[in-house]
Amino acid sequence: MNAQRLDFQTTKTAARSSGFPAGDQPALGKRANLRPSNNNSNIRYDTRRLQSAAIKARMLSEHRSRLCGCVPVPKRGAVQIHIDTASGTCRYVSLYHCASATACPVCAATVRARRAQEIIYAGKRMIQEGFTYVSATLTAAHGPCTKLHEFIKQFNDAARKMKSGRAWQAFAGRWAVRYSIRTVDTTDDAPGTDPAARSGWHYHFHIIFFLEKHHLTENEAQKMESELADMWINALGRVGLSASRANGVAVDLPHLSVGVSGADAIKPLAQYVAKNVAWEMTGQDTKIGRMDRRISIWGMQRLALTSHPELLPRLDEYIRAMRGIAWMTWTQGLKHFVGLDELSDAELLEGAVATPIYTLTQADLTAVARQAGQRKLLEAAEAGGLEGIRAALAAAHAGHDILIGEPWLPPA
Repeated sequence: MNAQRLDFQTTKTAARSSGFPAGDQPALGKRANLRPSNNNSNIRYDTRRLQSAAIKARMLSEHRSRLCGCVPVPKRGAVQIHIDTASGTCRYVSLYHCASATACPVCAATVRARRAQEIIYAGKRMIQEGFTYVSATLTAAHGPCTKLHEFIKQFNDAARKMKSGRAWQAFAGRWAVRYSIRTVDTTDDAPGTDPAARSGWHYHFHIIFFLEKHHLTENEAQKMESELADMWINALGRVGLSASRANGVAVDLPHLSVGVSGADAIKPLAQYVAKNVAWEMTGQDTKIGRMDRRISIWGMQRLALTSHPELLPRLDEYIRAMRGIAWMTWTQGLKHFVGLDELSDAELLEGAVATPIYTLTQADLTAVARQAGQRKLLEAAEAGGLEGIRAALAAAHAGHDILIGEPWLPPA
């Protein structure tokens, strides 16, 4: 099977549609009526702006996201805006992207959404090849005094030890486990949580196991879960961690029903495993008084950089602890088996070179970055073409909002 790179342009086109038919783009004088088409996106860009400022002010540890979207890629020439004439979508060429799927809200949203598409594609191909799948979650006991860096090291060591023993080989043989996809996720106590109820960092794995056998029954899934729990608890004990049988491992079957195939059921699973950050930046977990006891990293990040600066030390601990951690791993050979290219997160962010329509100066980049307007500038380009870009940059240099031409204010 020949490897391929998924065409992400279709999804981008639908998400970025400006609402103007081809050849009927608004004139320069109509730009004042434009409004941001995706407020979640604007909040992500603004959060990245605030995080960059916090890093520069040494309120957070140094991280490559500090320069994300603000400077050219070294030795790649000036930053340009290119347009795909077929779809009308615009993108930057030679603009530096940090490609951090764990700390940059802008890059993470794109990378995770595209990884989810890869999982959906892989899942469908595996089902076509006669495989079935189950999902599993691995956790370990943690508390308010848990140090995340040390916990991650122990947790990952336990995972390696579990899969290197004979017990794992026997387990994989019994259940016909051929391939898997694993992601990591981390949550923390939400602000305002009763101290007695705090449980600290919750770092855990989500796994999709592809099985070369029939769909498991409920009884079989429970047996598989029990065997996996035995191995996992034993591995945790060898590194100084622990877990209960009730909470350490959960194995879930696909949510199949009448009219819902395994290929369809894997879509929400893929989105959950890849954890797209769009809703987590603006959903209930970023609103005090309406959220759970737990908060996502993206919710905590937004709160720490806006209304809850007391969370900055926790955010800093997370950023430092996640350095060098692979947030998603595929079993060796799985991508080749389903015919997917092996692409790094950075490569996922690179689009095809299209038709250049404007070259940006560093002064342009600085003015746009000052209001976290990188996405807005592309919206202006897609809606108004070259005239839209020029008007947007004039507004940015004047300190006005790129899209509406009024004095810029950070998003609420």
